[in-house]
Amino acid sequence: MQKSNESDINDSLHVLMIAHTYDDLYEPMSGIFFSDQAQALHSQSVGIGVVAVNFVSLKSIAKQKKFRFGLRKGIFEGKSTYIIDIPSVPFVKCWNRWLRNVLLIKLIKKYIKGNGLPDIAHVQVFYSGKAAIWLKNKHRIPFVITEHFSVFARKLATGAEMKFAAKIFKESNACIAVSKEFCSLLQNLFHVPFLYVPNVVNTEVFNLPDQSFHSEKKQLISVGSLDENKNHALLIQSLKAMSNIDFHLTIVGVGPLKQFLYQIVRELNLEKCVTFFGYATKQQLNHLLQQSDVFVLPSKYETFGVVLIEAMACGVPVVSTRCGGPESIIINEKLGMFCDADAQSLGNCISMALARQWDRSYIRMYAVENFSSEAVAGQLEVIYRKAIKND
Repeated sequence: MQKSNESDINDSLHVLMIAHTYDDLYEPMSGIFFSDQAQALHSQSVGIGVVAVNFVSLKSIAKQKKFRFGLRKGIFEGKSTYIIDIPSVPFVKCWNRWLRNVLLIKLIKKYIKGNGLPDIAHVQVFYSGKAAIWLKNKHRIPFVITEHFSVFARKLATGAEMKFAAKIFKESNACIAVSKEFCSLLQNLFHVPFLYVPNVVNTEVFNLPDQSFHSEKKQLISVGSLDENKNHALLIQSLKAMSNIDFHLTIVGVGPLKQFLYQIVRELNLEKCVTFFGYATKQQLNHLLQQSDVFVLPSKYETFGVVLIEAMACGVPVVSTRCGGPESIIINEKLGMFCDADAQSLGNCISMALARQWDRSYIRMYAVENFSSEAVAGQLEVIYRKAIKND
């Protein structure tokens, strides 16, 4: 195997991540799950390199007023990365998908030249899978795939995308999904087995506060993009069912429905009860979670729900709608509660959660044991070695 000093590659296991997006200059939160997983593997002494093609929308270019495109090559958090940033062509998905895989193959060739052949490739999202099939056919390198996208559950995938995904999943040495519910859905759609491996959460950044906090008001928090799927409108409407509780809700996130949600708050006379925080860094979010009594997730659909784990890592109990991913996370009543997707049910559930005494240390321990870097990287390494052995 060809080697170089360009990257920190572990001789025992060398993984090449083929990511849908990575270290996006225009949308920093895009692909954060892939970056966290790569970092988790690296922290557990697995050699990890990354190739990715970031398609940038014209809207993002106009918003950020950046014109930085082309190849970026370097070491990012101990990983050798080859990333191309390129404007996307609107409304031509098939062209973008074809171009993505052409460029990924070029990046893989560059990566191999600098770092040698990997033992296995890990595809993040089916759109990038054709490049992994090329690597498998050309160099006999097996690959596994983790599917994250909710287009299948929300029935937004086109016929061409379904056919493309079916080929990728069939060719993969192992298929992974980030919740048990999502595994079942994908197995029924594509008739191939899927393994459940959750997204990783940095349980060192998100942790218990040094000392207990005290607030005269009960503190609620919700985190997510201000869009229709995250369903913050339902959460705001549910607060009317809590008129007998002195509370305050902090909503963390940005998105297209900001003004619409402001309007609902005003119409319900909740201006003194609701704060829109906007974007928060991980450190800021950790502080907000540590000062919260209950975390609320009102989403219509989630493939996973990493924000739930971030809250749990801070010892915060959670209230969630049954929307796919959370069912794999809130596995007992010591961790949180489920509600129906209507305002009355959600409001009643939040009220009950605020009235309960919770063991925040237990909630934290559960998050660490199941979703920390060590826990998730350990599961992935077992899958990698089995795929390599059986290839």
